[in-house]
Parts: sequence; structure tokens; C-alpha cells
Amino acid sequence: AVGGGVLSTNEIAEQVTDSNGNYSFSGLLPGDYVVRVDVPSGATATKQFSGEDRAIDSDGNAKGWSGLVTVDSGDNDTTVDFGFVWANASVGDRFWFDADNNGLQDEGEVGVAGGRVQLLYADGTAVRDSYGRTIVTSSDASGFYRLQGLVPGTYRLAFTPPSGYLLTTQDADSEGVGGAANSSPDPTTGLSAPFTLVEGQYRETLDAGLVRGAAIGDRVWVDTNGNGLQDADEPGYNGAVVRLLDGSGNQLYDDNGYELAVTTRDHPETGAPGYYLFSGLRGGSYRVAVDILGGVAAFTLYDADGAGVRGGANSDLDPVTGITAPFELHEFEQLLAVDIGLLARLGITKNASTAGPVQPGDTITYTVVVTNGGATAQSHVQVVDQLPPRHQLCARQSADDRLW
Repeated sequence: AVGGGVLSTNEIAEQVTDSNGNYSFSGLLPGDYVVRVDVPSGATATKQFSGEDRAIDSDGNAKGWSGLVTVDSGDNDTTVDFGFVWANASVGDRFWFDADNNGLQDEGEVGVAGGRVQLLYADGTAVRDSYGRTIVTSSDASGFYRLQGLVPGTYRLAFTPPSGYLLTTQDADSEGVGGAANSSPDPTTGLSAPFTLVEGQYRETLDAGLVRGAAIGDRVWVDTNGNGLQDADEPGYNGAVVRLLDGSGNQLYDDNGYELAVTTRDHPETGAPGYYLFSGLRGGSYRVAVDILGGVAAFTLYDADGAGVRGGANSDLDPVTGITAPFELHEFEQLLAVDIGLLARLGITKNASTAGPVQPGDTITYTVVVTNGGATAQSHVQVVDQLPPRHQLCARQSADDRLW
């Protein structure tokens, strides 16, 4: 009730509905009131204030509270109604690997874990539970999923395949969302067609077929001999950022707006450093660019063996731009030969302790500094410095107090 302009939750009276769901509070004083109903077990409040006719809409929110009801002297308001539905419908079935890419579940095709499913209304807006959370689930180890405890109504599902997979052809048998063998989602949007759930129904025909997407990857390595080819003893390099671009050189982004970029790391199976991979790709025109941590590296010769982007031993990056030439990736192709060779990058400076002039017998100290701006440590580096005419070496010493 409302008194003095402040909402009070003090209970004034209580009624139990009759066999037809009717209730009545009589003998009320003029004022503002709120009606609260205990939501029946297993039920969910229907949509509040739907339509223009107060006599037939539902006035209760998800917690069973009505809006504010003003009662004047002599009023008989019989329009404060509460509608409920029993949330006992469910939908589900299976993510599977469509090995022959025919859009149908064939015998022996296995389920795939980690597929994500979200429940949407028919207009594409997210369905939320009583706590405001979206309703989502993921496929289990056998590929199955189920969304349950749903209110009857018309919905659609949003399917997100696991990393490295794409969705197969939609509705290959033309059976629609009722077909038990086909794939329900659109392979571009991930959305199913709308479907209706009735009270108590379990609709287990919304499946998602998966195919392996195309992939681009291989290795960033240090070309220690500078010949532009991967030799057996040349190491991979971890920590380079590899970015995926379209054929025009524009950065590509994932569905969440993040750059498609990976950092080279140890290969998950062999443990060899320098590994990178972009998977789950559509066929099309691409380029690859590389950023080296700290920006200190040079790239080796481009395409030293003339084998192009599908050559397994060469370096595919332009050493000036740090970007590959555009290349075509075929649908479902595993292009694991896009390699990048780095060069050692040594530098040397020599400075005298005085700019001159000097007299015979004066001592001049020369400081020689060798720097390595390349990708890996270098060993067996020799520095040769010819003394100027009429100079004599008095002493030599390294920065760590060792003679050299």
C-alpha cells in the first residue's frame, strides 16, 4: 500500500484464489495499492502489460507484483490479473562433424564438444531468465546440448561452432527445424529458423553440422646463414605477433571485434618454437604480416626457392614491408606453409675519447660496442679493428673486465 507518498510493503489482507483463479479484496479504503501473488511452483509470469486492454492483460511482473492500483470511493476494479505459464518445455540435440560435408548426419559421424547455443526470441533478441541472464549452454563430449525449463513460445537458436570449425550447409534435406538429420543454423549468421515450443514439449531436432574451416599457418624461424631457406639446425622464434589481413592489406577482426592476431609459441605437439596458426577460415584472399617484439629484427630473403606461398622451406614475407603478397586460400584448405624468416641483426659503434687534436705520446681510448638487435643470441662473433697508422695498442678490456 501507499501512505503519505511512501511505498509500504506491509501486507493488508490475503486471499486464496478459487478453482477458477478468481480473487477479491473488499472493504478497502480509498488509496493506492499493490497486489502481490506467490508465483506457483514451476510457473513463470507471462509478459506484463501486454496490449491496450487492461481487462485482459497480465499485471504481474516476474516476481508476482502488480503495478500501482489506485482505488477511489465506490470503485470495483476487476482488471488486476496475473497470467502464468509453466516452464517445462525444452529444445536441443547435437553438434556433429559433417565428415563428407553433405549437410546431413550420416552413420559414424561423431559429435563435437564445445559448441555454444543461445536462446533467442523469434525477432532475434536474447531471452533472459528471472535474474536477467542470457540462456546459453554448450555441447558435451558427445556433442549433445539441451536448453530446458523453457516457457512455451516461439524462439530461434544462435549456434557458435568451436574454434577451428565452420557450420555446414543448412537444411540439406529441406525438412526445416523439424528434420532430425539436417543442420539447423544458417552457416553465415549461425541462426536457426524460428520454431515453436508448446507446454511440456521436448524438441530435439535442432542440430548443428560442423566442417573444418580453412587454415593458415606454420613457422617463424631465424635464418642464421641468411640463405632465405629453413635449414635443419635453424631455430624457431617465439614472441613474434602474426596478424591476418585481407587481400587488400586490411586488418581482419573476429566476431567480438578483436584483431585476428596470434603470438608465435611452441608447437602443441612437437614442442618446436615459432609455431602459429589461424583456423576456422573461409576461402578467400589473404595476406600475413608480422610484428617482432621490440621492433628489432630484419627479415630474410623473399621466396628464395621460387616456390611461392605454398613452398615449405622459403620465407614468404617481403623484407621491406613485413607483409606477404596476397594469396588465395581455397575453401577447407590447410595452408600450413606460410613461413617467415628472421635475420640476425648485429650493429657496431666505435667512439674515441677525444675529438683531437692529439700530441705524440697521448693516450686515446676507443670504445667499441657490439649490439644484437636480432631475434636470438649470437655466438662466435668476431670483431676485427685495424689500428690507425702511427698508433700502438696499450691495453684492451671488455665491459665485464675480461681481456679480448
